Amino acid sequence: MSKIEFVMKLPTNPEKLYELATDFENHKNLFPSQLKSIKIIKKSGTEIITEEVLVFNTYFKNTEIHQTTKHEKKFPRIRSEIIDGPFKGSIIQIIFSKSEIGDGTDISCEIELRITLKYKILTNLIKTKYKVILSSMLYKINNLAMNG
Repeated sequence: MSKIEFVMKLPTNPEKLYELATDFENHKNLFPSQLKSIKIIKKSGTEIITEEVLVFNTYFKNTEIHQTTKHEKKFPRIRSEIIDGPFKGSIIQIIFSKSEIGDGTDISCEIELRITLKYKILTNLIKTKYKVILSSMLYKINNLAMNG
């Protein structure tokens, strides 16, 4: 298991960022080159299950990864667990908190990444990509919130 943790501060209020971050159907528009497709297969209360096809550019070729993810939405937290695919058992948790200093949102991201043997050689690349994609998503939803 590999662990990735980072924090960031964005100027938009936590509720608006949370709303956009949990709009899973719109994620494809945020990441057209990394997220080939996303489909909601089950939605009930605070739980959403999605099927995604991710694209990672590796040294040799583009690699498509098919996975199923269970998202639990309970403001201010989103907890996503990959329940099927090569990263099965991985958990991504994002917490949106009102900034303690000034306006805006403090965002805490924690990823527990489990990688199957087939993809072990790409562990460092995958860790970097996950952090970049997640950070990019948060910046993009911040821009949407500020301009929309």
